[in-house]
Amino acid sequence: MSRLTVRLALTVLALWSVLGLAACGRGGNDGPDSGAPVAGIGAPKEADQEPEVDLGFPSFATKNTTRVAASDPVAVAAATARAVYPGLTPESRPDAVALVDRRDWRTALAASVLMSSPVR
Repeated sequence: MSRLTVRLALTVLALWSVLGLAACGRGGNDGPDSGAPVAGIGAPKEADQEPEVDLGFPSFATKNTTRVAASDPVAVAAATARAVYPGLTPESRPDAVALVDRRDWRTALAASVLMSSPVR
């Protein structure tokens, strides 16, 4: 085989690989709930509020990560945010928060880079 044929075969293989990986990244949730989130007006009603969840101690901690074992990912995220930003004084509260759809982990990951350094 000539070098040109090998180069052409490798180029075609690379293109097919890229197309295959791009096809794997499709969301697939094209239902009526996949639109942009709509902001609610006013505070939640008393009946809508859920009781506070006690998360206890983290189940696993390393230098860079901490694992919290709980069944509700929203409660874990809220408790983690409260641990990082306790908000006891106006100076220790975050300037802004990012709200993302819980079904779209890619958006949450993209929003995580907006976090500032934790309160020390």
